[in-house]
Amino acid sequence: MNFNLIVTKFNAFAFASLDYNEIFFTVKAENKESLLYDNNLHEIFKSELDFIRYKVYMEYLFASSATHTRIYLKKDDDYKLIKEELISNIVINHDRIFHLENLDNKFYINCYNLKTLVHEKKLEIAQSCMLIKINKENLFLVNQNKKIVQFIDYSGILSTYDLSTHVNQEGFPQLELLTTYNNQLICVVNQNKIIGINMDNGAVEWEVDTVYDVDGSIKVISDLPMFNARINNKIIFCSGILYKELDLESKVVSIKKYFGDLNDISSSEIFIQQISLYNNLIYFTSKNLKTKRWHTVGIFNPTTLSVEWTRELDLPQTIFLNNAPLVDEKYLYITDSASTLYVFEKEKV
Repeated sequence: MNFNLIVTKFNAFAFASLDYNEIFFTVKAENKESLLYDNNLHEIFKSELDFIRYKVYMEYLFASSATHTRIYLKKDDDYKLIKEELISNIVINHDRIFHLENLDNKFYINCYNLKTLVHEKKLEIAQSCMLIKINKENLFLVNQNKKIVQFIDYSGILSTYDLSTHVNQEGFPQLELLTTYNNQLICVVNQNKIIGINMDNGAVEWEVDTVYDVDGSIKVISDLPMFNARINNKIIFCSGILYKELDLESKVVSIKKYFGDLNDISSSEIFIQQISLYNNLIYFTSKNLKTKRWHTVGIFNPTTLSVEWTRELDLPQTIFLNNAPLVDEKYLYITDSASTLYVFEKEKV
C-alpha cells in the first residue's frame, strides 16, 4: 500500500462527517471566507462569515462561530440556510441535536428535533459537564471532576453512575469512556485500570489492572494512552512504542507489539502520537526519536502486526503533525501545527 502527496492547502482543517461516511475539509481564504470541500476535493460551500467549526450529518451542515450556529440543508447540490441559533458546541445523536448551556450560573442540556428544529427539552443538570458520544450512538454526560457519568437520550437521563471510589481525585482526575459492550460501559480510570459498568444499575462488574507482555509475563498496567479504537470485540491502544489490545470477552489486556527497543527508546524511529482506524488498519502520526522530528504519518496492520507504510514530511523542526490522520477509500488527510493540510492519494493496485 502506498500514498502520494497530491494537494497542500494552507489555513485548512479536515474532519469526518458525523455518520463517518465522508471526509470534508475547510479552508480559510485571505478575505476570511470559509470554503468547504467534499471528499472529491470539490468546493461545495462558501461563507463570508468567520466560522470556526463545521459539522456534517446526512443532508445537514452545521457552521458554528464562537457564539452561534447556522444550520443548512442540502438541496440540489447546494446548501440553504434554514435556521440560526445562539449555540456553539453541539452534539448530534440520531435525529436530535444536543447543546449544553450555562445560564445565570445554572447548567442545562437542551434537545432539538433535527427534522423539525423544534426545541423539545431543557433539562437542568447539577454542574458543568461534557457531552461524550461513543459507538456512534450512545451519549453520556461526564461531570468536571469525572466522578459522575450519566447515560442520556432525548427523553432525559436514563442512568447515573457514581465512580467516585474508582477515579483518583488527587491532581487531575482521569476517566475515559471507551465503548459499550454487552450492556456494559467500558472505561479507563487513572490510566492504569479498565472497568466494566452495568448500564442498568451502575455496578462495576469487572476490572483489570494487569497486562500480559509478549513473552507471557504479567505486568501492572500503567499509562494507558488516550488514543484508542475498537475492532470488533477488541479495544486497541497504540501509543509510543507499544501496541496493546483489550479482549472484551476475556477481559485480558495484552502487549502485542513493540515498535522499538524498550531499553533504548531514544533510538526508536516510530513513536506513535495519535491514531485513527479505517478498514481495520491503524493510521498514525509518529515522532522519530532519533531525529526528534514529529513529521511521520504511517499505517500499522494490527492483524499482521506490521508497519505497512510510512512517510516523513519535509517540515521545519518547529512544525509537527498534531492531529490524527483521516482516511477514506481514495485519500488520506493530515494537518500540521501550522494549519497546513496535506492530502495523499492512494495508489491504485
